[in-house]
Amino acid sequence: MKKVFWIILTGIMASCSKDNNNSNQPDNITVITINTPVSGFTYLNGGIMRIEGEINDPDKVATARVQVKNKTTNTVYFDQTSQAGNITHFFFLWDWNISGISSPVVASVIITAKDVRGFEISRSTDVNITL
Repeated sequence: MKKVFWIILTGIMASCSKDNNNSNQPDNITVITINTPVSGFTYLNGGIMRIEGEINDPDKVATARVQVKNKTTNTVYFDQTSQAGNITHFFFLWDWNISGISSPVVASVIITAKDVRGFEISRSTDVNITL
């Protein structure tokens, strides 16, 4: 009888245990809004590009990353990651001192957010960078 009791108790405890990784729960939708730069705007070498917007994620934003890449060659001109502090609403603001551009290019600004559960999402916008 004691053996049956322990088997039942073990089964109940196993079914009540919580998965700390939340791997069985779906990812909540992350929304990334890029306010600046505006698509089609021209930036000059030596100037400053302000990259500004916000990330909303019910699963809490852990990190935010920005990359400015040449759309044709994938050359990365600017790359920075910020710790978001595990909050649901993260306002980002990066200033890039534009350098290394020797001819007109079309670049993509890519914002990537990672939530505390490890899910990532990216959003990009295309901007023109010229001398």
